[in-house]
Amino acid sequence: MTATTVVLAGRLLTGSHQDTSDLIRDGALVIQDATVRYAGPRADLPELDGDVVEIDATTSLVMPGLVNAHHHVGLTPTQLGVPDDSLELWIARRHGPPEVDPYLDTACGAVDLLAGGVTTVQHLNGRLRGDPEQYEAADTAVLRAYADVGMRVSYSRGLTDQNRFVYSDDEQFIASLSPDEQATVRMVMPARYESPEEQLASSYTRLREKWHGAADGRIAIQLAPANLHWCSDELLLAAAEISERDNVGMHMHLSETPYQEVYAAQLSDGRTAVGYLRERGLLSSRLTLGHAVWIDDSDIDLLAASGTIVCHNPGSNLRLRSGLAPTARLRANGVRLALGIDEAGLADDRDMFSEIRLAWALAQAPGQDTTGRTTATQALDMALEGSAASTPFAGRIGRLQPGYAADFLVLDWESITGTYLDPAAELIDAVVRRARPAAVRQVYVAGELVFAEGQATTVDGPAMRSELRRFLAGRAGPEQRDRQSAAAALEAAVARFYTSSPWREWREITKERASWNNL
Repeated sequence: MTATTVVLAGRLLTGSHQDTSDLIRDGALVIQDATVRYAGPRADLPELDGDVVEIDATTSLVMPGLVNAHHHVGLTPTQLGVPDDSLELWIARRHGPPEVDPYLDTACGAVDLLAGGVTTVQHLNGRLRGDPEQYEAADTAVLRAYADVGMRVSYSRGLTDQNRFVYSDDEQFIASLSPDEQATVRMVMPARYESPEEQLASSYTRLREKWHGAADGRIAIQLAPANLHWCSDELLLAAAEISERDNVGMHMHLSETPYQEVYAAQLSDGRTAVGYLRERGLLSSRLTLGHAVWIDDSDIDLLAASGTIVCHNPGSNLRLRSGLAPTARLRANGVRLALGIDEAGLADDRDMFSEIRLAWALAQAPGQDTTGRTTATQALDMALEGSAASTPFAGRIGRLQPGYAADFLVLDWESITGTYLDPAAELIDAVVRRARPAAVRQVYVAGELVFAEGQATTVDGPAMRSELRRFLAGRAGPEQRDRQSAAAALEAAVARFYTSSPWREWREITKERASWNNL
């Protein structure tokens, strides 16, 4: 927006603090140069010089754009024919679908996110397939899609250099298979793997030089060591050194399943995965841990003391049988919580409002004791400033106040309230309990209208979806059937691996961290 813009809001929600000043009836926003200059009561609106564009949202709720702090793909695995199962088997199945055009896939997924009220996304590219020579072109396609759609994105390409099929050495695992299985599994392997040095150069150094700050500052680049079992100490320590040197964030999956904690115990003489990272100096306020389901009280103390953020992914945790993260205990001990939809959310959609509700509901302990109880305000904070804190945009998104980016939603208030809402009802409670994507009328990023009345304003969403369908229809054939067969053979081999010791003893090894004790 070149002129000053004034948004007249029937209800203005400036943030998710418990301070009542966050809730303003008859509010107003003043936006200049993509930034909020005023957020407060309409009666106190300052005098404005020059051209003024007015947006009438007097029958609406205006609130900050939501932040999805953990995201991977456009089309969901279900759409690609990959049914849910335990994470380790599910990852093997993910080798089966055809390769998807990264630009179209990302752009269509970004429009879905906007429809769900998400204005910023932490995109973690897992790079499950393809050769290193293709990686940078794919990164460019993904980031160009976000730039075209108009979303704000913190992007990372996942760092991995070991244990790509099971939580053990790749070649040892392949050697344990029959000759036919070996030949089949090698079909899903790239021609070569990047060394740690090559990965850091291509997925961070060159990527950051080219893209960090692009699209008028809407694109940022971070680091993403994929998980403890997927990274050698060499790669972990090299990433941590860059993170400290450049003061750049890292986002890392950790303790997502009990088998990952069994791996950590093997690696470190019985220590937890969090304990292992702490010994190597990786825990810090620059680090966000995705999932963190199978952690214990000592881990929580370490996370709190170091300022490490935890990104909760409740829908994904349930769908992939990972367990329940101890979010109430984490919050009670001072750990900052972010929120992610991950692959698709519980309903296989991009509804961030539903993910907020799910996070709230799963954090409620039985009985009437209110100690550690998670409120609607706290659940909403996970998707606003909590998630913002896990990105390079921290302190600039997740709130509507002077100096923050003009990323905001206009929600139809009647769509939220339905037939009736008691005047005494808490506004944040109503939003958390009742808001749906159907209430989203407009979405603004950096002061620009990017979504209105069900459609992206910057790209032709229906045309892109049609093009993506045609692309995938052209991928069917004998080569694709061979790939599906290879994925099925890999899944069977992975299932056999985890029936051996010590993996089958996971209940005994992780009994103090059982997720059903985590509330």
